[in-house]
Amino acid sequence: MEKKFLYFGSTADDTGSTEEIIMVPVENVSHWEVAGTASLDVFFKVNVGQEAMDMDAGTADFNKVRLVVTAGSGNMKTVLQSITSRINQHPHSDGFIVIADDENSVYCDPLITGVNQITVIDAS
Repeated sequence: MEKKFLYFGSTADDTGSTEEIIMVPVENVSHWEVAGTASLDVFFKVNVGQEAMDMDAGTADFNKVRLVVTAGSGNMKTVLQSITSRINQHPHSDGFIVIADDENSVYCDPLITGVNQITVIDAS
């Protein structure tokens, strides 16, 4: 079975101070969570080479991508269904699945209008 990867790309400032692109194996997605009325967060499992969360120190950083979804929370189920359909679509000739690409205005669902934030806990 071929491995599938999810691609997220923002139009961040390109200074290196923020993440601009992330590609994650599908099996490394932890969960999806609605964040307010127009955002959907995609959380990822902590991997080898990444720092773990230090709950004792009171820090709660997460590996995540925040997508901007139009028309409010009433459309979150539709967006999640589209993402699931895209992941399960056959065939994936190369395993490369674009969820959101701001630079090229390509989104797996028309209700997704952008990548608001990419937060990655980098290796120390």
